[in-house]
Amino acid sequence: MSPGTGRRWRRPALLVLLFAAGAAAGWIGETLSGDPSWYLAIPALVAAGWFFVADPEACLDSCRADRRAQAPVDRRLP
Repeated sequence: MSPGTGRRWRRPALLVLLFAAGAAAGWIGETLSGDPSWYLAIPALVAAGWFFVADPEACLDSCRADRRAQAPVDRRLP
């Protein structure tokens, strides 16, 4: 098992958990008030939760590594 395997499932699991929590809040809110706009809790919870786990530096590091790997190599002799 690779070292990152355990962490690989954390974000998708969090996404499903946030979606389910938003759906539950929407269902409860609609049931109590009759207003279906409570289902806007789904994207709100997903967005709010993602602010806590988002790591843009990891994405940037990955992009930089990809660019370095794809950069043309100058094979001319000095």
